[in-house]
Amino acid sequence: MSFWTKLFGGKDEERGSTHKKPIDQKDKNKDSRSSKMDYEVDSVNDKQVLDSHNTPALLKLFEFGFDPSFSGNGDLSAWYGKLDRIEEFDEALNEIVGMGDVMVPSLIQDLDKSAYIARALSLIGSPEALEALKKELYVPNTARVQASVFALGETKNPEMIPVLREAVNSAFVNDHAELFPSFSDAEGKLNAARLGDRFFDVDRRAPVEQINSFMNKRHEYCKDEDTRAAVLNCLKQCGENLPQMEFTFGSRSSVNSKAWAYWRIAIVFYYYTYPDDSSFVSPCNDAYEWAKEAIRLDPSISDNTVEMAIKKWKP
Repeated sequence: MSFWTKLFGGKDEERGSTHKKPIDQKDKNKDSRSSKMDYEVDSVNDKQVLDSHNTPALLKLFEFGFDPSFSGNGDLSAWYGKLDRIEEFDEALNEIVGMGDVMVPSLIQDLDKSAYIARALSLIGSPEALEALKKELYVPNTARVQASVFALGETKNPEMIPVLREAVNSAFVNDHAELFPSFSDAEGKLNAARLGDRFFDVDRRAPVEQINSFMNKRHEYCKDEDTRAAVLNCLKQCGENLPQMEFTFGSRSSVNSKAWAYWRIAIVFYYYTYPDDSSFVSPCNDAYEWAKEAIRLDPSISDNTVEMAIKKWKP
C-alpha cells in the first residue's frame, strides 16, 4: 500500500460533508474527542479565531510532517511510526475541517508544517483555501508541492485539471521528475470525476491519466468481474486507437507521451488480466505488442524490467 493511499485513501466517505458547522464550545463536553482537543472560536460570522495557531488539533497535525522521501528527512522508522497513528491524525484533521472557513488563514500560514495542512484546506474547499493550494504548486519544495498536488486531486473538481497541467510544466517540477507520478495520479482522479458514467469510455483528451486511474483502482476494480472486464475493454480500445490520438503527458513531447501511454497500457492491462500476479511472468500478447511499440517510439523507455517483461509476455 502506498504512502498516500495509507494516509488518505478511502476516508472521504467516512468524513462526509467537507463543510461541517464549527463545533460550539458549549457542546464540546458532549464529545470526548472534542474535550481532548479544546479550542476557542470567536464569532463564526466574523471568522475570527483566538490564538488558532495553538489549537491542539492543529498542533497535532504539525507532528505528522512530510513524506521523508520528498522532505529529505531520512528517519524512516519514525515515519512509519507516524503512519501507525493515522487514525489519531485523522481525528485531528476532522476537527480542523469541522471548524470550517474560520481556520483557513491559520492553515495557509502553516502549509510548511505538514502534508495534512494541504489536505485540510482541500476538504474545507473554500475559494481562499483552493487558491492557496494553487500557489503551493510553485513553491520550490518537493514535499510541499506533492502534498498540494495530492490535495487538489482529492477535491474531485475538474476545474483543477488545467491548474495541474500548467504547474507540471514549471521549471521546478521538470527538474524534479519524482513529482510526475503525483501529478499524474491527481489528474487521473479529477478526470474520473469529469467523466462520471463515461469513466470506462476511452478518454482521448487524457489517456495516460485515465490509465493511471485504472492502475490506482486496480485492487478495488478487480474484485468485481464486470468492472474488471470494463477496464480491460477500455484499455484494449485505447491501445487500438492510440495511433490516431493526439495528446501530451506532462512536459513530454507528443511522441514520448504516446510511447509512455503504450507502456502504461501494457502494465495495467497485464495487472487486470492477472489480478493475482504482479511479477510479469505470464504470457500476455496485447501487453507484449504495446510494450514493443513503446520501445519503438522511444527506446529510452527500455530497461531491465521492460526487457524482462517483454520476454515473459511473448506468447
